[in-house]
Amino acid sequence: MSLSELLDAATPGAIKRFAPHEHPHLHASLNKSAPIPLDAGDVGLLKSTLLPSFGIQSGLSLITYIAARASDRVELKDWLWPAGQVVDVWWSAVGHRMAKNGMPFTRALGTLTWNERLLLGGHTLWGTRLFYREVSRSIRRGKEDHHYGLLKQEDKFWNHAFLRVFLPEAIFRTLATVPLTLALRLGATDAVPVNPEYARLIQGVGISLFCVGFVMEVLADFQLEHHDKKASLKRDGVWSIVRHPNYLGDALMHLSFSTLLYSSGQLHPFAVVGPLANYVFLRYVSGDKRNYLHQGRNYKTRNTAKFVQLEKRRDHKNSFWPGLYALGNPWTWVMVAVGGAGVVAERMAREYFTS
Repeated sequence: MSLSELLDAATPGAIKRFAPHEHPHLHASLNKSAPIPLDAGDVGLLKSTLLPSFGIQSGLSLITYIAARASDRVELKDWLWPAGQVVDVWWSAVGHRMAKNGMPFTRALGTLTWNERLLLGGHTLWGTRLFYREVSRSIRRGKEDHHYGLLKQEDKFWNHAFLRVFLPEAIFRTLATVPLTLALRLGATDAVPVNPEYARLIQGVGISLFCVGFVMEVLADFQLEHHDKKASLKRDGVWSIVRHPNYLGDALMHLSFSTLLYSSGQLHPFAVVGPLANYVFLRYVSGDKRNYLHQGRNYKTRNTAKFVQLEKRRDHKNSFWPGLYALGNPWTWVMVAVGGAGVVAERMAREYFTS
């Protein structure tokens, strides 16, 4: 039996084809046109989504590794974290339909429902902003991040960097985009059912989560850039909510994608790995863990006052998720208001563009 036959036989539930999922209250605004069906051979979660996505991500990682080795800049992989995910999502939303059905770009884009356009636009906004942030920070710094400088001191670092550094991140990127790539390729196939009575409310929660996450991430970067880093740690503004509001904002945005998919009946059970993979990467692999190790070493040897502040802040303020103390923080309620405003803005935009 061939590999293709094994994959097809292993996923009997996947033979249901890509069909629009309708809710009585959402059909008119969210489902103006039916998605283009996938062909009969494109079945199986692994074959239809995971392997193509990993192929895209591993290929991009290989190209980035070659460029990073040639320029001696490991940090190029950080540019790929948002860029690679956006490329994968756009291919799943538009490129895949163009290739499979021979349709032009505008028509392929036009087949997306309102909810799918929200997802594609939101994910693109997240990735574009983060990509700009990483590139501009690298240019301003003018040299490799100190953490990567230490990595390159390892014996024959570049010889094993692809397998130990670049390829694992391709796996994380593949998993982080799973909710969107699954929904955009397979539609409502094997999706978790949603009660139509609560669909609009759940959609509002998803929009609110995205708006809060995006604004929090933007404010965190803006406030940190305008802070006198030599004097003390940043502890006011959104930095008073948690120690790393930028990571919290990122996590909320990825959680919002799954919430929006659930509201439209397109959330596959396996999609739970998406926000989880993004959280694990930020919390334990790259962002939070790396940031603390770097700050701890740096402050302990160069700025003992800030090291004391760092340790004290760790004892009294959560790194990622807000504690109950955040309820008394005015900035928490500013973020809640941002989420509410985002829901109102989306309702107005939907009425205008779909009426």
